[in-house]
Amino acid sequence: METTLPVSNQEENAEPLSGSCFIVGAPIEERDDITQRGIRTLQTADLVVTSNEQYAASLLKRFALSKKLLGISEEIADDVIDMVRSKLREGKRIVILSDPSFRFSNSLSHLIQTIRQAGLEPRVVPGVDLIATALAMSGFDSQCYAVVGAIPTRREARVAFAELLVERTETLVLPGGMARILPSLATLADVMPEREAVLVLRPTVPGEKILRGQLRPIYEGFIGKKFQGDFVVILAPLVTEEEEFEEIETNIVAPKIQDHESEAIEAPLLPSEVTDQQKEESEPEYYQERKSEI
Repeated sequence: METTLPVSNQEENAEPLSGSCFIVGAPIEERDDITQRGIRTLQTADLVVTSNEQYAASLLKRFALSKKLLGISEEIADDVIDMVRSKLREGKRIVILSDPSFRFSNSLSHLIQTIRQAGLEPRVVPGVDLIATALAMSGFDSQCYAVVGAIPTRREARVAFAELLVERTETLVLPGGMARILPSLATLADVMPEREAVLVLRPTVPGEKILRGQLRPIYEGFIGKKFQGDFVVILAPLVTEEEEFEEIETNIVAPKIQDHESEAIEAPLLPSEVTDQQKEESEPEYYQERKSEI
């Protein structure tokens, strides 16, 4: 009976990969946002692999880089993986071009996993992070937040996705992904109409637009408008009952307690030490009468 070894065992018996592999976070829309390190890495590449050939070609053209470009998709993933492994065995430098948030397609994920299982760890070259940029623009708490994944494209999946977020109390970041903006906002507004949120349109492009308020007004203000590009929805953190109680306690003004120990208290004077002037000042009417009698 024929058995198929796991990929990791197959790779143990294969020729080792002597080349190098880099994953470069490329800007999504504003090409000039790519880092200098990212440009240098592309300059030294023997092969650039991407799931978006059109965008990758325009990025290389922008920086006058003439490189061999190889697109990868579900249909040709196996062939591309075989070609990349062959190049790495020859000692070539492979660059995998990703978006700056490193949200890999299934085919790119499979390629990266195969390279790791072959004993070669790809080096990651960071880029401008779409999610971190949008989170900073929102002004919400960034100490405790969760990126809950891209908004689903199918309506049933969107509703289920939104319902899972209702009870989440931390700041939530929802990248638009491939979803259309109006249906996405409609679903979120139906499930959480009063949740405070920020909608950032094209966050990495100069002139980005930021909409703030509750989800229902944000959605209604977008009806009839057209938009193309990346967007991110950030949901504000919810204040729990315990946090409200703590805030009330903090705002209660405690009564002032006079610290007598810190004050210097003068001892009362003995009768023999009291001068006539002090007596007169303490009981002016009595002493005025005494003077008139005299």
